[in-house]
Amino acid sequence: MTSEKVLGLAVRYGEHFSPPDGTIAVHREILQNEGYVWFGKMGAKIGGPRTAALREQIEAGIETPLILVRARVNGRTVHYCRISSFTRERPSKEESHCIPSYYRRREDVGVWFRLTSMDQVRPGWLNDATVCSSQRPLPQTLATSVASFFYVATPILGVSGYTD
Repeated sequence: MTSEKVLGLAVRYGEHFSPPDGTIAVHREILQNEGYVWFGKMGAKIGGPRTAALREQIEAGIETPLILVRARVNGRTVHYCRISSFTRERPSKEESHCIPSYYRRREDVGVWFRLTSMDQVRPGWLNDATVCSSQRPLPQTLATSVASFFYVATPILGVSGYTD
């Protein structure tokens, strides 16, 4: 594997507010039909120098991942998504068809990510992601922290060989 890493964001997600089909299925359906989908991270907003670095990386055309992690009784489910933009403001009405309906009445979305892909990866792929603040592997941090998101240095999906 190559040592090339990029800045990304790992976000925990749950199924508390999603429709019966589940968070991933609903987002994937819109993504397949429209070419992109908006994913809303509820709760705390992201900010600071690393957020600015994420934006600069996207604007430079560098693949920038959003890693969605869901804890399950029998392990983790992990999806690697490509971010094309993000905003703290609700996307425009013209883009509402690319927002899953269960978000539409929610006021607690802290940041919106415009995703152009969503690939399930093996949970072992997380071992190659390092949390920027602690320099610890992401799985260790996920096991000991209750934070909802982490800035990570992570390999680009296509070079890691961990897709399902």
